This record gives sequence, C-alpha cells and structure tokens, in this order.
Amino acid sequence: MGSGRNSKTRTALRAVIFVLIAVLGIGLISPAFVVNNEWDMRHVHGFFLEPEDSLDVVLIGASQLYTGYSAPLAWQDYGFTSYPLTVSNIPARLYGSLLTEAVNRQHPKLIVVDIDGFINDEDTEKLEANLRKWLDNMPWSRNKIETIRTCVPAELQTSFYFNIAKYHANWYQIDSWLPVQRRLRAMDKTGYSLSKGVETVCKSLPADFTPDTRPLTLSDVNAQYLRDFCAQAQALGANVLFLRMPHRTQTTDPNVFADVAAVVGSYGYDLLDLHDAFDTIGLDRCADFMDSDHLNAIGMETFTAWFGQYLSVRYDLAAAHSEPVTAEWQRCADFMTQILPVCQQQAADNTKQTLNEFSAAFDACR
Repeated sequence: MGSGRNSKTRTALRAVIFVLIAVLGIGLISPAFVVNNEWDMRHVHGFFLEPEDSLDVVLIGASQLYTGYSAPLAWQDYGFTSYPLTVSNIPARLYGSLLTEAVNRQHPKLIVVDIDGFINDEDTEKLEANLRKWLDNMPWSRNKIETIRTCVPAELQTSFYFNIAKYHANWYQIDSWLPVQRRLRAMDKTGYSLSKGVETVCKSLPADFTPDTRPLTLSDVNAQYLRDFCAQAQALGANVLFLRMPHRTQTTDPNVFADVAAVVGSYGYDLLDLHDAFDTIGLDRCADFMDSDHLNAIGMETFTAWFGQYLSVRYDLAAAHSEPVTAEWQRCADFMTQILPVCQQQAADNTKQTLNEFSAAFDACR
C-alpha cells in the first residue's frame, strides 16, 4: 500500500514539475514572438537600455516627438541628454504609467509632456492595440502590473498578463518576428539606440496642401486623466513642461489649448503651445512636414535647434556625465550627423521612404 501511494505521489510530483517547466519555458520564449508596432517596440526597448539616472530630460507623448525631435542633435548643440519615451496614438490613460517609469528609472531634471493623447478621444476599436504598444514591450515591474490592473479593460487583462494567448500564432510566422528580434538584439549589442528613437518618413507637403481638420477637444474623461497626471507629477516632485508640437492640423475647437493650459496651470505647470508657431520656430509649412501631424527630417532639425535652446535657457539642464555615458552620446551625435543629410535629401525629393537607424542605407554608419 505504501509503495503504491509513493508511486502516485512521484507521478503527481513529476506532473507538477512538468507543468512548471512548461510555464517557465513559455514565459521565457514568448517575448520573442511579440510583434505589434515595430517603431514603438524599438522606442520602448531603447529607453530601457539607457543607463539609470543618465537622462537630463525625458519627453513623454505620441509619434510627433519621435519624428520631430532628435535627442542626439540636442546633445550635440546644447549638451543635455534626453529621450522621447513615446507610443504612437498614446491613450490619455497611459501617460501616468510612462511618467512613473521615467521618474523611477531616470529622475530627470525635466519631463516634457506632449499633450496629443489628452486632446484626442480614445478609439475604442484600437484601444487594445494602443495599450499593447506600451505594456507588451516594457519589462515586468510593479508599474506594469498596476497599469494592467487600472488601464486595461477587465475582460482583456488576462491576455496582458499572459500575452502568449495574443501572439502564439507568430510562432509559425518567422518572417513576422525574427527581423524585429534581430534589430532589438542589435540594440542590445550596441547597448543603446543610436538614433534615440528617431523615425522619419521621407515626405514633404506640396505647396497646395490642404491641412486636415480634426475635432480636437479636452473631453471630460481626458480632463480627469490630465488632472490625475498633474497630481501624480506633483506627488513625485517632477518638474514638468506641457507641450503642443507644431501641427498643420486644424482644430474645430480653438479653445482646446486654453482649456489644457487652464487645467495644468491650476497645478502650477505651463503649456508651451507651438501648434501654429511656424514663424517663431522657422518652420516651412510644407517643406518641413510629412503630413498634417508630423515634421519630417528637415523640420526635425529646425525644431530641435529651437526647442533645445528654449529648454537650455529656461531650465538648469547642465550636468556632468560619466565617461561611458558621454562616449555613448557622442557616438549617437556622430551617427545622426552622418545619416541626417540622407534623410533630409530624401524628404526634399519626396521619396516616401521610411528610414530609421537600421535602414540599409546606414549600415556603414553603425
């Protein structure tokens, strides 16, 4: 009798061990099959490669930042380190999670917050995809778990904790995940993103371009998200500047920027509204834009020069960095100096190519 019980116990133990090994194995390999938006995957991955407490400025927001701002150029001209921690079409509910990560990892002197996500209502059909661009690409942490709990609809939360359910089909589609993983591993080998997340679509607008019109408003829901964000920033002791990037987009609500300024102002923060500051910055309304919402590589250089000076004059961003960090940033600045003329020429020629640090044209520069 005792021998039979021992045999059953051993069988049960083996079964439990097998299940644990299987779960652990799936947990270890499943991140390789995560593919959502490769641009955002690289931006998020690059942020987490930056040495802790090495960034003077962290910029939070949407895709307008990674097409319109170059951290290596800002370093080259003004000497401060920065990184655009951005997610395309970022929902307002995610801003607080990005702020937590930025402050906890970097303790930057300044957080710049692009307000795009607060003045665009969430698209319910794309909400899951937009949440995954951040959550599926960040390491496990208390912040990630709390963000899933508070920001993901209840019926979707299980698939965010165990995303193998979402991406299991990619196991059989090597072409969908292998090239992406190769580029991420190349970043790991370098130790950082050489372009600090810059992406450019080589387009420019025709002289007869008609800007898009969009109902940009600060809805009651997003206004509450904005107030919550400001309160969180205050509790964290974060120095925050809110920003509206230059846009050709026309809004049906001309008071929207004043509404945002009123909310953030009540918490002691400022809104730098540059939505139509083309002449102030020196931007051409057509040659410097790729579409209604995004600057191209030509506009990016102009905007970075203007904005870098603006920040340098108004904030104490000067800091001594370690030799490894300084060497990293000098290499990134040299890389951007080499690739920028190619991006700008192709934008001027309206080739419509999409270029980033892994484009074949820049292999010799890596």
